[in-house]
Parts: sequence; C-alpha cells; structure tokens
Amino acid sequence: MRIGREIKWVPREIEALATRAGGLNLFGEPNYRVVWGWSRLTIIAGEWTDSDRHGNILRTVGEYRWEPKNMPFDRWHMERWLPPSHFISREHWYDITTEEFQGLKFAALGPFPSRGEYEACYCFEYPDGSYQELMPHVVETVCQALNWQRTLSRERRRQAIIDREEKKLKDDAAEDYALAEDCQPAFYGQIKVPVTRNLDGRQDNE
Repeated sequence: MRIGREIKWVPREIEALATRAGGLNLFGEPNYRVVWGWSRLTIIAGEWTDSDRHGNILRTVGEYRWEPKNMPFDRWHMERWLPPSHFISREHWYDITTEEFQGLKFAALGPFPSRGEYEACYCFEYPDGSYQELMPHVVETVCQALNWQRTLSRERRRQAIIDREEKKLKDDAAEDYALAEDCQPAFYGQIKVPVTRNLDGRQDNE
C-alpha cells in the first residue's frame, strides 16, 4: 500500500536565513537547513510487507526503499549537518547495520555517510503539538540557539541533559504523589466527629 506524500518547498528567504545563520560545511553546503517532514526521505533496507487497501498482504520482500526520515511527517523540521567523523567507522557501520533476508544482505541504514548527514534537531510546532507555519523570526531564534549550543563543552551539554532528566523525574514524582493524595479518603480514613461547646461549657457531639 502506498500513501501519497504531501510535498512542500521551503521559502527562499527561509533557506537564505538558515544558511546565513549556520554557514557552510566543508562541502560548501549549509550547516542548517529546514525541510518538510514528508519531503525528507532517507534510504532504508530490510524486510517489507506490502498490503492492498483492504489490508490483504500482497507480498513480503527484502529491498532498499526511500522512506520519510523525520517525524511528525506533517511538520517543518530544522536539520543540522554532522560530519562523517560523527559516525562510527565505515567498517563498523556495515558490521552493525547489516541485515539479512532470504540469503540477501542489506545495509539497513543505507550506505555509510561519507559526506556526513543531516539530522533533525528541532521540530516547528506549538507547545501543544499543533502545526506551526514557518516564520523568519522563529527560524532565526532556533538558529541562534543552535549556535549557542555549539559553543558549550561536551561536559556542559552532558550536565544539561542530566539536569533536565533529574528535573523531569522530580516533576513526575510530584505528580504521582499528588495523584495518590487525591485517591485517599477524606482525613485518610479516620472518622472525625465535630464537637461544639454550649455557653455553659458542656460539650455536645453532633
């Protein structure tokens, strides 16, 4: 079953802004670029099962296919170029990614990225996850944040990730505690009898 892809092209002003903000890599290509999810394809190999529109299996085959890389597919994404040195060696690449189907071997992630590769680093969407159209000032802000991030040492980036995860754990624990509190009966199950005093000092239990 083939699903039609929605294709969108990046406005020229956005392309120019991202290139100006990130500069060029050693191949003369932009370090930053904006792509539409459905338009960004990558080659993947392995076992594929094709079905008709009713869900009936037509065939199972091992082959290379071009598939969307960045999710969600219906969003704009900022990608950052990573050099070949960022990845493992060519030999280890094929050792790790090779898969076999009916005696045929495939590099599951495609050929070794000898010219480097673009990887998604930001998805343009609102905090509630809804679609966000491209706006120059937002793209510029994202590029500035990425440039600032590149100035941080590896240790500082590592510590920032640790701090973020610790905060998330604390927030999750606090939320779980609050939910547990809501599940408790009133006064933690203890019976409370209100007591009032008359004017002569005697107590009346209601």
